[in-house]
Amino acid sequence: MLSKRLPRTLIRLRSERGWSQGKLSSLSGVGLTTVSRLERGLASDLSIATVHKLCMVFGVGYDYLLLGDLLIEPQECSRRIGFPLKEGRCTGCETKASEPHALPDCILSLDGAGMTYSYISRRFGLTLRSVEIILDEEYRIRRLSP
Repeated sequence: MLSKRLPRTLIRLRSERGWSQGKLSSLSGVGLTTVSRLERGLASDLSIATVHKLCMVFGVGYDYLLLGDLLIEPQECSRRIGFPLKEGRCTGCETKASEPHALPDCILSLDGAGMTYSYISRRFGLTLRSVEIILDEEYRIRRLSP
C-alpha cells in the first residue's frame, strides 16, 4: 500500500534541494517515469529497493520519506503519551529529546509496551482505525527493510 503522504514528502524534499525530477532520477537511480508516478501518487507497486534508493539520496529514514508530515517533537510526544522526558529522552519511545521522530515510531513503541489501541488513539487524537493502519504499515515496512 502506497502511503498517501509519500507524494507530498517526495515533492517537498526534491523542491527544497532545487532538483528536477530528472536530477532526482539520475542521482537516485530510480527511473524518471517512476519518480513522476510517485509524485502523482500513481505508483501502487512501490518496492522497498526504490524506497531505499530515495532515502539514501535524500539522507532520510523510511519513516520520514513515507510519513514525513507525521513527524513529532519528543517533548510533544512525551506530553501526549504521558511519559516524562528523562535524561534527555522521551521515556515512552526512548527517542532523544533533540531529535524529531515519526509518530509511528512512538505508536509502535507503545504497542510493543502493551498499551491498548484505545489508549494510543486517545493520546494522539487518532481514530482506532488510524492506529491499526499505522501499525500494520510499520510492521510490514520493518519486515521488508534491508
